Amino acid sequence: METARDTPDPGELGWRYAEIEVTCRVLFEERRQLQARNVALLNEAQKVKWKALQDAMRLYPVITQAQSASLLEGGPNA
Repeated sequence: METARDTPDPGELGWRYAEIEVTCRVLFEERRQLQARNVALLNEAQKVKWKALQDAMRLYPVITQAQSASLLEGGPNA
């Protein structure tokens, strides 16, 4: 492994990091396609619940910030 060498070759490291990036992008796209296929299988009632979950996930960072500032119950000191 290149990173284990005493003096790693910068060119080799660059290639390895590029390979990792390409792999991550491929996996991200596969995950996106899988999610789209799964959502397509939901009935209308399930899609409404799924949309509500998506909306809640978007609010999660705001909720955790409010908890950390002791504006909502449940933070680190709960």
